[in-house]
Amino acid sequence: MVVGLAITIPFLILTYINMRKGFEALVSIGRDLKYGVNGIILAVIGTVLVLIALVFTAPFIFSLLISSTSSVSSLASSSVVGASIISIIGGLIGLIGYVLLFIAFMKTGEIYNEKDVKDGGLVALIGYILSIILSIIGLIVLLIGFYMIYAGLEKVIENLPKQQPNLPPPSTPLGQVGIGKLYSNGMAEVTIYSQYQLGILSATILGTNYSTNNITPNQLSLGYNAIKIDFKASFTFVSGNIYVIQLTLSNGQTLNISVVYQP
Repeated sequence: MVVGLAITIPFLILTYINMRKGFEALVSIGRDLKYGVNGIILAVIGTVLVLIALVFTAPFIFSLLISSTSSVSSLASSSVVGASIISIIGGLIGLIGYVLLFIAFMKTGEIYNEKDVKDGGLVALIGYILSIILSIIGLIVLLIGFYMIYAGLEKVIENLPKQQPNLPPPSTPLGQVGIGKLYSNGMAEVTIYSQYQLGILSATILGTNYSTNNITPNQLSLGYNAIKIDFKASFTFVSGNIYVIQLTLSNGQTLNISVVYQP
């Protein structure tokens, strides 16, 4: 057990630190994922309490295995009871934390329109709950969920803006920053400044039949938003021409943005 904990704890620490930094970064750009940060904190508190209970219980259990004296048994039983109470409290706190964490992953998948992250969060949540009842089966399901989350997050990271645009925001509360780009592979890249949190339902190139709802992310947060639109088509437009993409927003409003075609 000691060797197992020595190997596991450093990986747990790195995992908690990285996940918290990730959710804090997303919160800093306006994503509604604060409960992901809170979930990590509760999960850490719960894990620490359970580990403390194990540390206090293990020596007495070992003593019971090598001795049958009543003094050892009495001392061990009282220690086990106290450690069990700590373990239960830690388990309940950890349960709340992990539920919040997996819900945050599901929400991340929704925001960035990444099915693997969304479904992986749900599978991991189911696996975690199952692990309480059917430990082996639950842990297998939990690992599958984490693998789905990991695979999906790679795609999310590829779509995240590398830096904030060095351009002033528009004079209106909602508007385009600079001019976007439209490529022959059907992809469009635009930057939108918003003072509201709104969903983007669809995008249409005006004057054409090209329309899509494959937009990443599909929600506008406060501040700058680097948006990628995939029309899933091959274009043969005139190089250097300006085209207008109309976005339909969740409040019923439409927003026209300009893009320059670059084959």
